[in-house]
Amino acid sequence: MDLDQLWPALLTGTVIGAAVTGLFTLLKPFVDYGVAKLTRRLDTADERRKVVEDVVFQLRKLRVAHHNDVRNVESFPYDLVLQASDSALLIHDQDFARYLSLDIENTAGFRTLADYNAQHGDYDGDPAFAARASRWQHIKTLVSRASRYAVTGKWEKDWMRQAQALQAEMDQADRVMFPE
Repeated sequence: MDLDQLWPALLTGTVIGAAVTGLFTLLKPFVDYGVAKLTRRLDTADERRKVVEDVVFQLRKLRVAHHNDVRNVESFPYDLVLQASDSALLIHDQDFARYLSLDIENTAGFRTLADYNAQHGDYDGDPAFAARASRWQHIKTLVSRASRYAVTGKWEKDWMRQAQALQAEMDQADRVMFPE
C-alpha cells in the first residue's frame, strides 16, 4: 500500500465518521423527544386506566356490601356510593366521568322508587326486595360498563340519557314520597 493512497483514505474515513457522528448528534434530541413523548403517553394511559379500575373496584365493594346485607334489605351503604361516585369524577374523560358518577348515585334511589311504584300500584310485593333486585342489576350494569370503558376507552352516550331519566324518575318519586 502506497503512502499517497493512505492519507486520502484516512482523511475520507475521518470526514465520513465525523459527518455520521454529527448527524447522530443532531438527531439524538429528536429521538429522545419522541421516546419521552411515547413513554409519557403510555404512562398517562396507564394512570387513566388505573383510575377507572379503582372505580370498578369500589363498585365491586358495593356489590359485596349489597350481597352480604341479605338480612337487612332496608339499608344500603351510602358512604360506599358516595366514595365510588366521587372517585368516578377523577376519570379523565369528563363526559364519561359525569355519567358514571350520576349513575352510581342512582343506586341509592331504588328504595324510594320502589316505594313510590308500590304506592301507585305498579307492582305487588315487598318494595324493599324489589328495590334490592333493581339495585343489584343496576350495580352489575355499572361494573360492566366501567370495565368495558377501562378496556376499550369507549362508552355510549345513550347511557347518560338513561341515567338522567332514571334520576328524574327517582327525584319525582322522592318529591311525592317525602314532600317538604
